[in-house]
Amino acid sequence: MFIGRLDTPEEAIGVENLMHLAFPEGNERELYEHFVEHHPRNDEIERIVAVEDGIVVGHAMIIPRRLCWHGAHVEADEIGFVATHPAYQRRGIMTALLRKTMLYLQDRRRAISIIYGIPYFYRGFGYEYAILDDTFGPFSTIPLSKIKGKGFSARPPKPGDVNRLNKLFEKASQPMGLYAPRGPAEWYFQEALIASSEGGGSVVFTNKNRIKGYARYEHTSRGLVVRELAGEGMGKKEGKMEYLASLKTLARKEEKELCLCLPPIHPLLGTVSGLGGERRSIHYGAYVKMISLKGLLHALREPMDRNMKSRGNEFTGSLFLDIYEQSATISFEQGKIAGIQEGKKGADIHIRVPPNIIVKLATGYSGVEDIAGICDVLASSEGLALLGDLFPRAIPYIWFYDR
Repeated sequence: MFIGRLDTPEEAIGVENLMHLAFPEGNERELYEHFVEHHPRNDEIERIVAVEDGIVVGHAMIIPRRLCWHGAHVEADEIGFVATHPAYQRRGIMTALLRKTMLYLQDRRRAISIIYGIPYFYRGFGYEYAILDDTFGPFSTIPLSKIKGKGFSARPPKPGDVNRLNKLFEKASQPMGLYAPRGPAEWYFQEALIASSEGGGSVVFTNKNRIKGYARYEHTSRGLVVRELAGEGMGKKEGKMEYLASLKTLARKEEKELCLCLPPIHPLLGTVSGLGGERRSIHYGAYVKMISLKGLLHALREPMDRNMKSRGNEFTGSLFLDIYEQSATISFEQGKIAGIQEGKKGADIHIRVPPNIIVKLATGYSGVEDIAGICDVLASSEGLALLGDLFPRAIPYIWFYDR
């Protein structure tokens, strides 16, 4: 059996036939065709095939991705469209195919790889559940008649709003919030233009010319769907009703029903449930594998600097981070990262942890308190405290910037 990169037109036709057999309902097959033809970086896509007796019996696709991670862009490779010919299943083809795919991932040297699928199967290849990607608690057709109050004034965002919105987003993403939009405000002006061209938009809510909140929405067949919502005073009952009243005005202006599609921890959702909104929870997460420790640390350098500063850590020295097959040394000057080098370059603090633990810490899926008692973690209390200040302390809002 041959396993390697797709190389011939006959193999491409064989993959299309495999998609029809593996995904008879059509959704996955149509998405595969869309990726091959229209992905913005389809020249970087790699298709790995298993061929036996001239028949394509297995397939996996390596898809280039750019993630927005704590306000930084992280290059990643997603493994998708993993399929085995129904007549060739239970022969170890998928295992062999993925082992080959892992070698290609190492050659590409992205920071991480992500995959969606059977949890325990992919853990055998070094993947760990670590990203809450799109976890929504949507409410369909909120009864507008039950929303009382006038709400705030609403207008499109302006370039001059950037600083104020950045402060608002930062405040909304504190441990008791976690519902802020997923990146700096500068991105949202560009995103608003894209959304407007696709039938959506964004607004800022104001009270006496002072910005109180922000919302991004889309027009769908279900109605006006609010995808992002952050604001001051949203934790209080009267504040929640003010934001709902503002959204009600927006929906009526657009002659649409109002729906929310927000993280399940968003403070507005409980209030909406009490008004009779229908809740549907969709849990959609990703399994992550570390590919390049140095690459990930470089990508997250700016947010790590912000974390250290916000926690008042002014450490000067170096940290040696050993994750078994890879290692890196991070140098600090008064709490700010001065350099990141591969390997050991002399260090004041030594930490040895499995790569899956670092992935969980870097995403915020786990905190240092979760790993302190793990026997595979070799770190002093000083080292754990430094890791705790370097990485986030709560599950972040991570999304695909290139979708």
